[in-house]
Amino acid sequence: MKRKHTKQVFAVLLVVVISGIAAYFYVGETSAAAALSADLPLYTRADLHQYDGTVSSSKILIGYEGAVYDVTAGRTFYEPGGEYHDLAGTDATVKLHYFGGGIIARKYPVVGRLAP
Repeated sequence: MKRKHTKQVFAVLLVVVISGIAAYFYVGETSAAAALSADLPLYTRADLHQYDGTVSSSKILIGYEGAVYDVTAGRTFYEPGGEYHDLAGTDATVKLHYFGGGIIARKYPVVGRLAP
């Protein structure tokens, strides 16, 4: 009887932990949408391309879910030769939906809006 009770407690704890993790990522991704205002500059995809990390003195931008993030603080990851250079200067929404979108939304500031 004790073993069955232990399995039930473990299952409940597992559900609580998974729910907490899902809520954490969900809140992180939706906070960017709330931060977008008409006062932020509007970037086209062509505008973003100018901020792809190839110019060392320029900032590095990434588009994600309609927001534009300044990821310059992570320059080593986004400049040429960096692990995520293919995201720099692009609308990376599709790629970041698989992994990393929540991290970008929590870690970096929103500096603009992405034109539709």
